[in-house]
Amino acid sequence: MGIRIGEELAGKISTILFQDFGDSPAEQFLRQELERYVPQLRSASEKEIRDFADYQREIYLQGKNPLP
Repeated sequence: MGIRIGEELAGKISTILFQDFGDSPAEQFLRQELERYVPQLRSASEKEIRDFADYQREIYLQGKNPLP
């Protein structure tokens, strides 16, 4: 079952999560994929959300190897 959060909280998390994303097709695709994690990040700090976004961008857009 999915987690539901309010629109205001979802908007705040999305703003933090996607603040460094551009408009390239790859970034738009990754953004769509990461939107499903917004409810799971409801208890995360701003830093944790930014770190999550940075890590995902490094892996999927910059081709870095994931941490074991």
